[in-house]
Amino acid sequence: MTTVEIAHRGEWITGFTAWGHTGYAEEGEDIVCAAVSAITQTAMMGLKHFEPSTKAQWEAGESPILKVIVPRPSHETQVILETMIIGLEDISSGVPACVRILHN
Repeated sequence: MTTVEIAHRGEWITGFTAWGHTGYAEEGEDIVCAAVSAITQTAMMGLKHFEPSTKAQWEAGESPILKVIVPRPSHETQVILETMIIGLEDISSGVPACVRILHN
């Protein structure tokens, strides 16, 4: 299962961490994992491109893991991150055993 944990500070979304494999298909053939990766990486690139002043930070690991932190959230970062959540929730609703979204 892939888990995406959304970080909040009050009403602000301040980042996310995504980890794990969806298990929908074999690694390299897993379209659900590819979709989750595309959505989370696009959000990361959107933050970098459209809101560099927020000082968003990210790190990628081997497990796979992607962690994005937005120390100075703005209206624009919220639009990007909320759009990411909408996409992830849509995927999760179709394959709930493969994708889990947590809010903290």
